[in-house]
Amino acid sequence: MSAKLMRAGMIAVFACSTQIAFGQNGNGSTTTTTETTTTETGGTQVKTLKFVEKKFEVPYLTLETETISIDHTEYHGVDDFFNVREANPNVRAGQWQLETRTAWSTYRGGRMDDDFTVSPSIKYGITDDVFAELEVLPLNFGDGSNIADREDLDYGQGETNLKVFWRFMREQDLMPAMALSAEMRVPTGCNSSKVDGTLNLHMTKHIASQLRFHMLGFIKTANGARGDFDHPSIGDRRHFQWGVGPGFDYSLDDRNLLVFNYLNRSDDYYGHQNNNLLELGWVHHLADNQQLMLAATAEVHPDETTSAHWTGKVQYSIAW
Repeated sequence: MSAKLMRAGMIAVFACSTQIAFGQNGNGSTTTTTETTTTETGGTQVKTLKFVEKKFEVPYLTLETETISIDHTEYHGVDDFFNVREANPNVRAGQWQLETRTAWSTYRGGRMDDDFTVSPSIKYGITDDVFAELEVLPLNFGDGSNIADREDLDYGQGETNLKVFWRFMREQDLMPAMALSAEMRVPTGCNSSKVDGTLNLHMTKHIASQLRFHMLGFIKTANGARGDFDHPSIGDRRHFQWGVGPGFDYSLDDRNLLVFNYLNRSDDYYGHQNNNLLELGWVHHLADNQQLMLAATAEVHPDETTSAHWTGKVQYSIAW
């Protein structure tokens, strides 16, 4: 009987453990371990809990961050070739830039011949924020007269434009880059008269690392005209003109830029409503000092029901 009781009194011990971590400090973590021991005696189970503290080291995690610096004062290639330009100057102090622009334009309603023009210009940086420019206004070639009378093909050829550009505020933090530019048409062309003056206000702001927003507003006094635009078959030139419009550019990579602009401006002649110009362009940096630009513009006149006035243009520029 006693042997049976002794066999019934045999003790079977079963053990299991669970680990729970309670936070960490600079040197490591302290882990509290609960060891649960179950003792079975006959039909009765007795559980005993024992707490054991263990300490182990946790290696430090080191994260490296890199700050990307964007030069918001840098010229990206969006200049007067486009209807809405950026507020950063093309050239720095002592730097020259030569630009050659060609364009082909259609005229709405088929009332006039298409234009094929060439317009060269040269810029010089007076300071890092100011440059001066001399431009030959578009020279018409071939079938490109603005007037129907072919005897007057040379009217207006050789007209020049003088410009001064001044960036008075650089982009920084929440502030955009802002600039003023003043232009004067000099009547050096055939049968041209008087001078025209234009004052432009430019604004540029990064709204993302690769996306910029531009704004243009201008007023213009048209006192005379280059010879072809002053022809009676064209109409009476509007003496006070204005325009305003936004623009965007998006950097595809370090060398390619997409441009989209909209400009609403008064018509060049009395008797017509405002013009709406939509422009899509591309800038390709051939090198650090050379750019190739392409653009297509649709000029829509609300008082015309036939078709838009289309312009395709190309420009090459080099700085030294």
